[in-house]
Amino acid sequence: MACIDAKSGKLIWRYQASRIHNAPLGRWGLSESVLIDENNVFFTPGGNHTTMIALDKESGELSWKSESLNDNTSYCSPLMIEKSGKK
Repeated sequence: MACIDAKSGKLIWRYQASRIHNAPLGRWGLSESVLIDENNVFFTPGGNHTTMIALDKESGELSWKSESLNDNTSYCSPLMIEKSGKK
């Protein structure tokens, strides 16, 4: 995952999810749309350390991670659901 300045093309931050979370790439690499909500970028690297993570969109630092489902990376984009005011 990388954040790149749209005007200059300069790399702002990079997060090597497959290496950090021991998530082997699937047959077609990573192929999903990320979900951006408020200050976080969510995506699903998979692997045996986590299934979904959230990165701070400004710094690229890990904000949150789920428990692992011990599955490979997904080709399905995350979706945010809000119910009774909770996300």
